Amino acid sequence: MGSISFGKIDNRYVADPSDRVGWTQLTEEYYWTISLIDVRKEYVEGNSNKGSRVEIKSNVSSSSDDNVVKLCPDGCKAIIDTGTYLLYGPQDMIEDYLGDVAINDCADKKDLPNLTFEFLGQFVDGVQEHIEITLTPDDYVL
Repeated sequence: MGSISFGKIDNRYVADPSDRVGWTQLTEEYYWTISLIDVRKEYVEGNSNKGSRVEIKSNVSSSSDDNVVKLCPDGCKAIIDTGTYLLYGPQDMIEDYLGDVAINDCADKKDLPNLTFEFLGQFVDGVQEHIEITLTPDDYVL
């Protein structure tokens, strides 16, 4: 399970001393802006994943899987805002990319994709690695 912390590391949320704590640099301080390597949506049949997962991967490679659709393969900016539960982006880009992410009934939530946000993280030991945070439909549907 992942957590976002602003300003410093809160060790109360480090479950295991062997867990690696990392961060990413801000590109603009006014809006808490970071650079994303990519945003992907992946359709998983019978999506029954419960809760978000944080995967730390080095040498993340581009997927050629037909179930994976990329939003910004050349990178893009994102604003991290814990004051809202909404995901924002340029209207034309988001409508085109996420236009099919809609349901009429909560029973259809299983048909929605996972959304993965990939960025470059820095760890306490100085190592930089790609970090992926994947949100399942249970994470982003109210």
